[in-house]
Amino acid sequence: MVLCVLFAAFAGALGIKGYEDYRSTTEQQLLSTVSASQALAGNVGAALAERRTQLETLLAVNASAGRIRDLGNFTRVQNGAPAEGRWTAISETGEVEIFARSPRGDWVGAAVPAEAILPEETPNQQAVLVEATPSSAFLNASGVRTARACSSVLDSALAVCLSRPAPLLNQSNLYTLFVYALLILAPALAVLGLVQTLGPIQKKPGAPRPVSGPALPPPTLGAGANAMPDYEVPGLVGFWKFTPRTLTVTLGDGAAAMIGAPFGGDMSLEDFLELMSAEEGRALREALTTATALDDISVIFSVRTPAGRKQYFEMIGGASDGKYSGALLNVTDRIQAKLNSRKAETVTRAAIDAHPGPFAVWDNRKRLTRWNTAFMRDFNLEKSTLYVGASYDFVMSEISRFVRVERPLGDDSTARELYLISGRWIRLQDRRTSNSDLITVGLDITSLKQHEHSLSKSERKQRTIIAELQRSRGQSQALARRFAEEKAKAERASNAKSVFLASMSHELRTPLNAINGFSEMIAKEVYGELGDKRYKGYAEDILESGQHLLDMINDILDMAKIEAGKMQISRRLIDPSDAVDSAVRLIRRRASDKKVTLSFDPDDELPEIQGDHLAIKQMTLNLISNAIKFTDEGGRIMVAVTREDAWIIIRVADTGVGISPEDLPRLAQPFEQASSNDGRNLKGTGLGLALTKSFAEMHGGRLAIESTLGQGTTVSIFLPVSSPGDADAEPSIQETEAADAANAPLGFSQFVGAPGVADAPRAPSLTSPSGFTTGRGLARCTRALYGVSNPTAAVARASAGISSRWRMRMSSARRWRRCSLCWNTTTASRNSCSSNGSLSAAS
Repeated sequence: MVLCVLFAAFAGALGIKGYEDYRSTTEQQLLSTVSASQALAGNVGAALAERRTQLETLLAVNASAGRIRDLGNFTRVQNGAPAEGRWTAISETGEVEIFARSPRGDWVGAAVPAEAILPEETPNQQAVLVEATPSSAFLNASGVRTARACSSVLDSALAVCLSRPAPLLNQSNLYTLFVYALLILAPALAVLGLVQTLGPIQKKPGAPRPVSGPALPPPTLGAGANAMPDYEVPGLVGFWKFTPRTLTVTLGDGAAAMIGAPFGGDMSLEDFLELMSAEEGRALREALTTATALDDISVIFSVRTPAGRKQYFEMIGGASDGKYSGALLNVTDRIQAKLNSRKAETVTRAAIDAHPGPFAVWDNRKRLTRWNTAFMRDFNLEKSTLYVGASYDFVMSEISRFVRVERPLGDDSTARELYLISGRWIRLQDRRTSNSDLITVGLDITSLKQHEHSLSKSERKQRTIIAELQRSRGQSQALARRFAEEKAKAERASNAKSVFLASMSHELRTPLNAINGFSEMIAKEVYGELGDKRYKGYAEDILESGQHLLDMINDILDMAKIEAGKMQISRRLIDPSDAVDSAVRLIRRRASDKKVTLSFDPDDELPEIQGDHLAIKQMTLNLISNAIKFTDEGGRIMVAVTREDAWIIIRVADTGVGISPEDLPRLAQPFEQASSNDGRNLKGTGLGLALTKSFAEMHGGRLAIESTLGQGTTVSIFLPVSSPGDADAEPSIQETEAADAANAPLGFSQFVGAPGVADAPRAPSLTSPSGFTTGRGLARCTRALYGVSNPTAAVARASAGISSRWRMRMSSARRWRRCSLCWNTTTASRNSCSSNGSLSAAS
């Protein structure tokens, strides 16, 4: 009975011990899960912080959303604010959203997949990122018992929850149960054997007691005595052993499963090294074969899982009894975090270097951590000045050596403008990040300042111009008032000039008609000889002076009409050579008197043009008259009419004294004459070329003068060829004469009965047989006065008002008297009279 009680107590103690061991093992599983979740939370927190720093850096350099997404490996970037007091969140799609402020103060969120931050899921371990508080417990889902631990991730309000399978009875529990079962079974068998042995003795009291009984074999632990410790952490911690003498590596089951070995237990060193790369294998071989008893072994290597994922492991351990043993740690998360940190560092460095202006990053103690090339170049800093750990004040004091002007930018105390010695403007701004770091960002605003200076200069210039315009406006108003007054005066003067010219034309022409008429009669000795020949010379001088004066008056009046725009020409189809021929014949006598050869050479078959016969004749007379005036005895004057393209050119060339180059520009202007250095008497008003130029321009043509001093002058009149079919064209002289040729020759009585000349007086001498009793004589007279041979055409021209001056002269009794006197003289006298009379008429 006592043995049973003792056995029961022993079994109870073993049961309690087994239960405590089981609970300890269970708590160890949960604690292991909690530790693993905390370590994972630290890695995740570091990854999130790096992502946030990367996002803030990209925002500080004003990177676009697309560039932030590409450089930071974010799935999306958008504007949005997080919940109050938080900078991370879990989106509806399960992504992790990281928030940061832009330089403008707006919140920007960037999302990354949770898989990019958490370790790869395995059958023995599952990790999720949730918004939860720290906790740990055993859960039973779908009949599977798991250990779940949630650990906070920094200050992000997120937690990493790690789940690991935790069955009620695992291999370790079964082994422990088996050991305790053996411990209970051994005493039970001993008690049972003792009971069975003592039982017969108690039944036979006289039986002798056996000296000794059969010995029980001691319990054996078998192979388990040399096995690895059975508290490996699957997927995270395993155990290894290395025997240098045999170059054998012994792996625990957990370590073999972690590195993907085909089995646990003993394997050769070569087989173990084939699981990793050649370079890492050489490093591990050297570490194991060269280690001493005092050396600690710490080697990191990587292997690829069957799924193709690269995992990193660290072998740590030391020497013991001529062997080396230790733990095999899964450091994939740590190495991956470092790699991600390096990648983020590279991206951050690239972003900082890509910023065109100065950029520097300082820690929370305002110590320099990063900077770009522009920061050193723009501020002309030495390499020895910029180093990791340099203080903010020290660097800024070095920068101030190269600053001419520094001034704050508005109300922002963290922003300022720097005008450097190099002539550049830099806008510099300091910003604090969420982790209390300081970012200094600069922009080159030199071009902006230059543009601002240009605008300011333009504005000042514009204000000056406006002030000047205001002054000019006042002056313009004063000048306008003066101009109105002067215009009124000029109009009054013009009216007075018009009245004066009208009065003078009547007052001067009336006595000149008598002077010219009677002096001509005296010079011709119409009523008998004068007696003394000097009287005849005096009369001729009076006639010449009167005619010259009349020509001057007519030129002045014509010029006044042209200037007033009241001069008109009568266009019709004419043969230009006829008008030029008339002028040549009229002035040929004057050329012969001066012993100057005058020739006329027109082209054949010249077309008719729209023009005024009398105006063309007048222009030709003016040019030939000037040529005679400036050509000495023995000289030549050539008159030609040619066609060149769309122009009819009347060209008068002489071999006279020529015109100096400085006189050419001012000729053809009213009252301008060429200077004479040879004492030549330059009679005239200087209106001949001016009138000629005006008449040519009224025809749509022009006047051209070419001259060489001492060699001669050529003056050309360019007249446009008439367009065929002009509706305003009048019949030509030839057409008029052809139409009148069918009429019978008119006598004087018929002529004087025509309209406009019916009141002409009939002188007795007009009935002379050699006078105007025949149509031929009358035609010769009308040709001399009008340029046409038919009296009817002459009367029609006079009646049509083509030339009011000619019509006035035609109605004058003195004109008819002159014409009749001419044709009652001898033939030679008639020719002379015709020339003189025509000249007088042309004036």
